[in-house]
Amino acid sequence: MMYEAASVLLLSLSVIFSILAVEVNSLYRAIFGLFGMTATLGILFILMAAYYAGIAQLLVYAGGLIALMLVVVSLTEGKER
Repeated sequence: MMYEAASVLLLSLSVIFSILAVEVNSLYRAIFGLFGMTATLGILFILMAAYYAGIAQLLVYAGGLIALMLVVVSLTEGKER
């Protein structure tokens, strides 16, 4: 019972974060929405006993890729030509 409730909660959070990542106007908020979505997917992998996939999801996507995207966005001017 607890596993199903946690799964439904994490899946609904993942959907909310993915909609947030697509629909917001700020790039920083979109990146944090993407971070939330990848983090909840990593936790879901761990709950499904796919430990290596979950840890790789958290380290590579939720950690490294989001940090790289934040650096790239902060180095841009923020204006369109």
